[in-house]
Amino acid sequence: MTMAADRSLLYLELGSVSFKASLVLKDPGNRILRESELEEKKLKNLLGLEVYRQRTLSVEIVARARGWFEEVRYWALSKDAHPADEVLVVATAAFRDMEIFPELEKAVQTAFGARMHVLDGFIEAQMLINGYRRPRDDGRTRMLFDLGGGSLEIVCLEKASTHFTSLQLGAGRVTAWIMDGHPLEEVKEWILGEFRGKCQTLKALSPGVWLGTGGAVRSFSGLKKETHEPIRDFEIDAEVRRLASLLFTRDGSLKPEATLDDFKGLVEAAPLDLPGHRRRIYIGGIVILDCLCKHFSVKAVKLEKASVRAGALAMLDLLRTVPL
Repeated sequence: MTMAADRSLLYLELGSVSFKASLVLKDPGNRILRESELEEKKLKNLLGLEVYRQRTLSVEIVARARGWFEEVRYWALSKDAHPADEVLVVATAAFRDMEIFPELEKAVQTAFGARMHVLDGFIEAQMLINGYRRPRDDGRTRMLFDLGGGSLEIVCLEKASTHFTSLQLGAGRVTAWIMDGHPLEEVKEWILGEFRGKCQTLKALSPGVWLGTGGAVRSFSGLKKETHEPIRDFEIDAEVRRLASLLFTRDGSLKPEATLDDFKGLVEAAPLDLPGHRRRIYIGGIVILDCLCKHFSVKAVKLEKASVRAGALAMLDLLRTVPL
């Protein structure tokens, strides 16, 4: 019989698009029981595109982060039932690129007395594998990909083997390239060049249907009325052509109206039902997805549940003891 949990772990995930905090129940032996159904706190659109364009954060954004840390700390420690007695903070590799990183790291240490585990892309890929809890004994090859703001992790699961890679291609990063004035065809060639250079084994193993995870991928569900239905390659191609007609001139450069008011045109071109922090990086994400379909001959993308959080909790004993 499972013993009742008496304490909890506070899990913080600091991504380049949003910050998340959740409580995970533990038993008296310090083992994870399950994720709490109490609450989850989220701070959206925190970093924006500054991290990719200027490699820094504004004073306002740093202040928001500090305030959110204090709010989460009070929330987690003041619970009448199962207050947090342990904190795990993980952050994506984009943080290591920021000039402001030491200050943000210090803010985490001050608020929670905990170090920040900055995950490189290959560890994120391993966490994606750990977070995908599906049997492999049916002999099918499964291709998972996690599209974040700064990186793209691709994992191939076969019955007896695993292949994976991490690429510095993310929805925020590619959107920043476009905003910096690089023509659309040049951006596409950069993406395809990364695929050609680093993914030939994965291409040879690729099935026609891929499983997409992560918030950026879920944003593309706006292309379908029924989100359980796969997104077809021709629908993705049509969406890129629609965006190109709205945002780019014939030579592939951004239209002047797309750059007005801090690139408001990029946001207005995205599907209206997306949250604001997703609309800002939608163009970069959909271009990556289109190049992925073309290079790997992907005919359809299904949305799949697998998360860095689940993978991090599966590796908790390692993260407790080993600095990353």
